Order: sequence, then C-alpha cells, then structure tokens
Amino acid sequence: MTDDELSDQIKEAIAYKVELGLSITSAPYGQKFPYGWEKEYDSPPENLAPYFKNGNENIIAFTGQDQGLVCIDFDVIKDKASEYYGKLTPRCEAIMAELLTLKNKPWVVKTPRNGKQFRYRPDPNHPIEQGNNIILGLDARTGKGVLPCPPSVFFNP
Repeated sequence: MTDDELSDQIKEAIAYKVELGLSITSAPYGQKFPYGWEKEYDSPPENLAPYFKNGNENIIAFTGQDQGLVCIDFDVIKDKASEYYGKLTPRCEAIMAELLTLKNKPWVVKTPRNGKQFRYRPDPNHPIEQGNNIILGLDARTGKGVLPCPPSVFFNP
C-alpha cells in the first residue's frame, strides 16, 4: 500500500504509533471504545489498515504504565447543586497550572464536556496511582484503558 492509498485516519494512526510509540487501534465513528480491546497492543504499523477500513474510524490509544501513556483527567462538575457546576474546581485549576510548569510537559486535550486531559509519558521513578475522583473532578488513568486521540470524534450520552 502506498502513501497515496492510505486514508488520513491510517496516516494519523501510524504517526501516533511510530512517532509517539503508542499502542493504537480504532473505534467506530462517534464512539470511544475500540472494536477489540486487545487487538493492537504490539502490532506493527502496517497491520493498522484493516482497523481503519471505513475511512472515518476514531483513533484510540491504549493507556497504562506499560503502554507509555497515562492521563490526568480534569472534569467539570456535573452536580447542579455545586457552586462549581459546569466548571473545573479551583483546586483542579491550580493543579493544572502546576503541572504545566513541570519539565515533562503534558499533551493537553479538551474533552467534549469542557474538561481537560493531561496525557503524559509515564515516569517510572514517579508512578501515578490509578483512581477516580482522587479529589473532586480529578481522575488518573494509569491502568489498562483507552483514550481517543485527535482528530477523533465521539459523543457522550
């Protein structure tokens, strides 16, 4: 298959795999969960094409310390009774500002619900523990999981 025959999605997926060293698979357009959770952990880039056969699939990266990608997820508050409804908490804003000063700069992705994800290469000397709502509005995705990668499109219910 020549470069001219590759879809834009496959080219992006190969770039994530080759240039960033991430484990990649695909998900149907509009979804963030892949066709198969374990299909592409260690597959060579040339094996990605079958997973992007429709030309509009989402690009999905596997997370985990062993996969080379961890994520700190900052969510806006969904509780309408909270004074922070629809916003990030001041503590999350402060943590984000501090993380941006570190040497290991995150890859920042805006989420569909106006939150932010700080995606990192894991540092084996400073592992991050997996957890939900570590503090109000902050999750750490450091175990086995998946994250959609730009330019993917997905919809939250």
